[in-house]
Amino acid sequence: MSSTDDQKERGKNKVVDPENLPEIPETKVQGILQELEILALHKGKSSGIDLSRLSPEQMDKLLEILSKNEDNAFQFHTTRLKVAKEIELKRIEATTVNQKTVRVSVVGLLLVLPLLTIPILFFKDDFFVPWLTFLRG
Repeated sequence: MSSTDDQKERGKNKVVDPENLPEIPETKVQGILQELEILALHKGKSSGIDLSRLSPEQMDKLLEILSKNEDNAFQFHTTRLKVAKEIELKRIEATTVNQKTVRVSVVGLLLVLPLLTIPILFFKDDFFVPWLTFLRG
């Protein structure tokens, strides 16, 4: 046997200590969050910004900018939620108006047809049969 075959055989029979295994996330969400955290750490390291070289004034200015950025982001998302809420309310209101319009139209037809049929019945007996045929057809 060659040395690579011996190494493969030893690798198959090797017992792994459970304490040395990495922790397995309980859910997929935890796994995804861990991956995002690792990506953020790698991105932060490769960003090229060395905060240790900043003076205290520059650090204060940076913290102020970051705070302002967070405030603006919060305001943006709050406004976005309010607008989405208003759009949904308008959509619901529009369907309510359409339902009212349909209801008024149906009630109007139900009132107009008998109001036309009664005078035809009393004053034009010859026209009553064609009128009922028209309504039925």
